Amino acid sequence: MWRLLLILYAAAAGAQDSEAKEVSFNLTGLNVSVPRQTTTLWCHVQPMPEAIRMKRHQLVRLDPIITPGNEEFVHHFMIFSCLSEGAVPFSGECQDHSTLPEWVHRCRNSIAAWPAGAPPILMPDEAGLPLGENGHQHLMIEIHYHNPSQLPTQPDSSGMRVTATSRLRRYDAAVLQTGTMWSDAMSVPPKQEAFPLHGHCAPECTSFFPPEGIRVFASMLHAHKTTQAIWTSIFRDGQKIGELNRDDNFGAQGQHRDALEPPVVSDRLVTTCVHNTMKRVNMTHSGLGGHEEMCINYIHYYPRMEVAACQSQVTNASLQAFFERENVPRSAKSVAEQFAKIDWNGSTVARLQEYYETAPLRIHCLDELGKELIE
Repeated sequence: MWRLLLILYAAAAGAQDSEAKEVSFNLTGLNVSVPRQTTTLWCHVQPMPEAIRMKRHQLVRLDPIITPGNEEFVHHFMIFSCLSEGAVPFSGECQDHSTLPEWVHRCRNSIAAWPAGAPPILMPDEAGLPLGENGHQHLMIEIHYHNPSQLPTQPDSSGMRVTATSRLRRYDAAVLQTGTMWSDAMSVPPKQEAFPLHGHCAPECTSFFPPEGIRVFASMLHAHKTTQAIWTSIFRDGQKIGELNRDDNFGAQGQHRDALEPPVVSDRLVTTCVHNTMKRVNMTHSGLGGHEEMCINYIHYYPRMEVAACQSQVTNASLQAFFERENVPRSAKSVAEQFAKIDWNGSTVARLQEYYETAPLRIHCLDELGKELIE
């Protein structure tokens, strides 16, 4: 599920259409046979047009293309740029990263996230997403298909129409991914009405932000089925000073627009998800699958900076100490197995929640190539 907040929304389409030296092309799947399964991630990689590969451009607009009749199956799109060394056109399922060609793992630089039902993505007049630089000559679209009834579908060629310009705007834009890491360490017990988890973008990483702050023009919240509320809080000098996108009825239809004029100057961003697992009998772990959970905010902003992802999870050492206090037998090896050994009642749930609120954090601060910026 997604929630979209558009901030400092770009000018009308006419202003974009009048811009000279534009290149438009489709980034879509090619007659994909959508499997009859609940969740499918399909990845399609293609080279950018020669004009973009030969000269630096900025992406200024993304328009959704949905194959008629398949609207109910297309859940969302993610777009990434790829380091082109070894890259060739590719199209196939990509849930299991271990089965993918090695070079596909270099498609890590987030360009955009688009949830089904959202409008086109327009860059502000003063900014655009850079394309065709630093060896990034290919684009990948990750299509999330949702087919819970496992119905047969017609061939699908959904995706996005990309518009870029060689008339460079003042600022390079980018996407910052914040929230929790998809790790079993961040898990929710069953039969909970409102269990919160927090993902921190902490000072160890925000120290890489420009001192004048970043200007946010879109924020896209993403979580899965158990999330009932999600928001990102802005902290400065240890005090909460505001929120960047909040949805207390997550999963409801419709879009929300707002305005946030001042730049975001922050020493901590905290993305919170509140989970309802009353219908579940087992732990819900963080992960990419539809039955797992995520708690992510894709923040579209400018000017571009080195940080591409700023997320957190509790440290492994503190989690193992928690399991020892709960007398989890040593025969349980994986984190998921250890959680499964606990009898989840009012007392154990309260202790887990207190642990999550106070535990030391492992901060993941990554650049566009997935390299850690902090030790």
